[in-house]
Amino acid sequence: MATFVDQVSLHLKAGNGGNGCVSVKREKFKPLAGPDGGNGGHGGDIVLVSDTGVTTLLGFHRNPHRTSPNGGPGMGDHRSGNNGDEIELQVPVGTVVSDEDGNELIDMNEPGLRYVVAEGGIGGLGNAALSSTKRKAPGFALLGTPGWQGDVQLELKVVADVALVGYPSAGKSSLVAAISAAKPKIADYPFTTLHPNLGVVESGATRFTVADVPGLIEGASEERVSASSSCATSSAAQRCCTSSTAPRSSRAATPSPISRSSKPSWPPTRSPPGSCRCSSARS
Repeated sequence: MATFVDQVSLHLKAGNGGNGCVSVKREKFKPLAGPDGGNGGHGGDIVLVSDTGVTTLLGFHRNPHRTSPNGGPGMGDHRSGNNGDEIELQVPVGTVVSDEDGNELIDMNEPGLRYVVAEGGIGGLGNAALSSTKRKAPGFALLGTPGWQGDVQLELKVVADVALVGYPSAGKSSLVAAISAAKPKIADYPFTTLHPNLGVVESGATRFTVADVPGLIEGASEERVSASSSCATSSAAQRCCTSSTAPRSSRAATPSPISRSSKPSWPPTRSPPGSCRCSSARS
């Protein structure tokens, strides 16, 4: 089961506006006292809120469909419909919101930012609001407008002060575990770290965040290894102020079981700068 998701597609449906009401007030001795139809309520909005307590988009990966309530219809006696409740979706700080075509909508790089990603529909007017001196008792009302419906893309770019970038088994996870309280999986695995790990380092009044990103693996774009690991390296280190390259591990001189098989040797040879291409991540 995935424990870190840095890109997800959301399917959103904002609430529709309620319809207006057609009603005529009737009292004793006043059978036609005038229109009293109320307005429909507005549909609920879907709002994205950047929260420091959220660190992953995994919740949206498991439940990508989100819908807000519709507005209530208007009623007689000048009673308006209820407005649909607003839905807040907490996202990690550093989340970039894009539309279906990949155009960036907002970069939520600060805590507490609010962005209405799906606006609810507007409630229709009742016949009481449509009355005028020329039309004192309208026999019609307006319908509510539909809420916004569509897909948006969320991409998490890890916010860190220092990024550790290097080959697999170079000691990046061990360094993060030694200087912070983070608990990444550390073992003599024949593969790289599967997802970025964040660690907070405190020394007196100094505090900074260190990111352990997946190792740089040659051939990831050709699907020889997990392409999502290679893509996560570039996206996770994009927001880091400083990047530190870990040297190749001394265990590289020892032949591994993988190097004796028909598979490519491990660890791979160093590629020239700028020659590594990253394909789109596949789930």
